[in-house]
Amino acid sequence: MKRHCFTGKQRAFLWSGLALLALLLLATLYLLTNRPAFTPAQAIREAERREATQQTTLLDTVSMDDTDLFLLGNQDVLMVVPFPQHVLSRLGYAGHSLLTLDPDQPLYDQDQEEVPLRCAQLILEGEDNVPRFQLLVGITDQPEAAAVTLAPETGTLWSGTVPLEESPFGYRYFWVWADLPPQVEAETNTDYTVTLLDEAGQPLDQLTGDGFSLWGHGRLP
Repeated sequence: MKRHCFTGKQRAFLWSGLALLALLLLATLYLLTNRPAFTPAQAIREAERREATQQTTLLDTVSMDDTDLFLLGNQDVLMVVPFPQHVLSRLGYAGHSLLTLDPDQPLYDQDQEEVPLRCAQLILEGEDNVPRFQLLVGITDQPEAAAVTLAPETGTLWSGTVPLEESPFGYRYFWVWADLPPQVEAETNTDYTVTLLDEAGQPLDQLTGDGFSLWGHGRLP
């Protein structure tokens, strides 16, 4: 019986096919184990799964440093989910929440527990691990509240008055994002005092930085 031998071109074609098959298998394994989010919907659903919360509604969107930030809410939480704008950046990204605030979340300072306001702050770092942005989020069920004034402990940080937005879930909310000045370092005091205002601009109640429910540092994907 005559033995069949592959030519050089045939062997090259065979090995190329095997290499391609191996790459496809590795890519499939990566997708199954890492679950990258290629669309905003995938990122949001994965963030909901990780936070063990029900499906959320998109309330607002902002773009920050090649990243979209989605503000989402339901009757239980208000959360911020990032999503990379560049397709290649999504390969290593699975959806997650940068910040999740519960309207019933206890305050760090129990002496301010009666204030009808829950707030959170997040300092966002860039790829160089330098603080670059700040994110402030708040929820209130005070029916007379129309706006909040945010006053920082450090004079170089952003300050101002922002209106409260009505959610479909019975609470009002605000979220503020701002660039941090270049001189801000990790040890800089970034505490804020938040004052609830009525429609006439009169103060209703106040929450100091010690009363925030959450604060911390995070990174954009």
